[in-house]
Amino acid sequence: MIDDKIGSKKFWIGTYNDQWTKLTFEAIQQMKEAAKDLLVDPHIFFRHAGIFGSTGSGKTVLGKIICEEAARHGIPVIAIDPQGDIASLALPGNKVELEADHGVPGAVVDSFAGLVDVRIFTPASGKGLPISLNPVKIPEKDPDLDDEDIIKILDNQAKLLVSILKKAANLSSSFAPPAEAGLYSVLERYFKEGKQIPNLSELARIVESGPGTGIEEFLNDKQRQKLAIAIKTLGKGSAQLLFSADDNLNIDALLERRNKGGVATTPVNVFFLKALYTQEEKEFFLSVLVNELYSWMIRQGHAKEPRCIFFCDEIAPFMPAGAAKPGPKDALILLFRQARKYGVQCFIATQSPKDVDYHAYEQFNSFFIGRITSQQSMKVVERLLEGFSDSACRIKGSIGAIPVLKAGQFLFVSPDNDVSLAVVFSRWLLTVHKTLTLDDVKKIMAGKLDDLIDKPAMPPVHDVEETPAEPEPAVIPLEKKPEPESEPLPTEVSIIDPLALDRARQVLASLSTQQVSEIIEAKVDCVGADVPSHFTNRLVMQEIFNRLGTIAKKDFGLEFLLDLAEKGSLPLERAQEMYLDETTTLIKAKLAAPRDDRLVFTFLPMLASVLDKLRLGKDERAGLNEARLQAIFMKLIASPDLKRRLKL
Repeated sequence: MIDDKIGSKKFWIGTYNDQWTKLTFEAIQQMKEAAKDLLVDPHIFFRHAGIFGSTGSGKTVLGKIICEEAARHGIPVIAIDPQGDIASLALPGNKVELEADHGVPGAVVDSFAGLVDVRIFTPASGKGLPISLNPVKIPEKDPDLDDEDIIKILDNQAKLLVSILKKAANLSSSFAPPAEAGLYSVLERYFKEGKQIPNLSELARIVESGPGTGIEEFLNDKQRQKLAIAIKTLGKGSAQLLFSADDNLNIDALLERRNKGGVATTPVNVFFLKALYTQEEKEFFLSVLVNELYSWMIRQGHAKEPRCIFFCDEIAPFMPAGAAKPGPKDALILLFRQARKYGVQCFIATQSPKDVDYHAYEQFNSFFIGRITSQQSMKVVERLLEGFSDSACRIKGSIGAIPVLKAGQFLFVSPDNDVSLAVVFSRWLLTVHKTLTLDDVKKIMAGKLDDLIDKPAMPPVHDVEETPAEPEPAVIPLEKKPEPESEPLPTEVSIIDPLALDRARQVLASLSTQQVSEIIEAKVDCVGADVPSHFTNRLVMQEIFNRLGTIAKKDFGLEFLLDLAEKGSLPLERAQEMYLDETTTLIKAKLAAPRDDRLVFTFLPMLASVLDKLRLGKDERAGLNEARLQAIFMKLIASPDLKRRLKL
């Protein structure tokens, strides 16, 4: 099967098992042992694919796997990265670990690392690859487009531009409707004449000139002058980073294969939307990008082979269900409707299918459904799958297992595939899965990949005069038997190594004022104001906050924590059925453990894990008050305002 993963034209998604009588939590885990490699013909994705799953289900990882497979097979990728998770495709995985620990053939790793060019674009920022937009580029004429489509595209362009002008140039809300109508008239006139407006400066000139464009029907001379000035402001200040950079958005350039070391590489273009500060800017950027992609594919003509893959992670805010119409919504629906004829395959990922406009799913014929527990979302899944052939009721019978799927497990439904219904276990990524910041992207651009790839931490090395080695001091045990009440901690602790104190001060300084206030509000009484005990207790409590916050942010995380805190323990089987992802994460964070078939909080193992992560030295541990921290921890999780304390 290794040859199939390398030489085959099919995507290696992971493994699958389609043999079952009844899907249960136990059955799925047993099925994994007998699973076979899932190799999918990419042609089935001409009819697009949706990936669903709650936080922690592995949906973004699965989306990245598809991007990796597309690139490995020479299909360029355009990926929308709202949260910084997709950009880490630029970080190569550890080949030795992938082979030894995760069953990934080294040749597969090489086929990605040596043949793929990951490019990270940062709109309005120079920390990645800069990209500039022409928001008034007129769409190409196409016989497949009806009048209603044209109206929607042009109207969307006019409204998006005015929405940006309201922010950047302080256009009043009362001025917006006539401005939108006037700009629509200009765009419509140029579309009918088959002309282009090359840039915003030219648009400002057209608006000022007035007669002959139709804008004069909606705006008088003074109003046109006002609108023209507002348009010109987009070429100044911070706005010019998005609209006036030299690197214009060009789909041909994005999909072009470049030679590196004599080898033609396949581009993976990641648009890092975290570089934009407001949701309006993100919507504006995505709308222009989708319109540009649409115009490009029409110019190419029909295709029987994939030309590129378009992947949008966390798509819900850009095409929400209901009457809300953010800028990209109509553009995305139009793209999904037409893309397959032109060789553009579309993938979307979202936490719940109910959050996305149902029109999107009309063009989708493959679904990867991860763990979902919401009843409303489950009903939407049922409706989505109603139209699929299911004479033996296998699809209907398998839907009930969706809430008990673990991370990386999906119910795969695809009538066009050889395996039309199966439980899929996604393979390991060939790259590092990590959420990146803008500064991380800057490091990638500078070639500093080692700074972003986790390695075993090494103890600090100091330039000190060599002295004979002394026996290592005994490690303070964390798991203790009950002891008599300890004496009060000293108010002063001697500092042997000033570097330890400096390190603690640096970490504390990196915390925001709000974070420090949250810690103080949690009543962490630290002994001594300027000694490591003060910093150590704060650092430990901050890490505890982080671990609790990770769980509380999950779909039912807060409810789970409060339920466990209130009852003191939960039946392990019940916890896994109702809160599988939350339970798994809690145990992994050492915050809880199974005891006699029940799940209970375990503070001391968690504290040991925290101290190990922080790599605290003997002096830094000197003022650690375990008993007090444990009391604060138990009080914190039982607090009715836990949500506020964890900044959720």
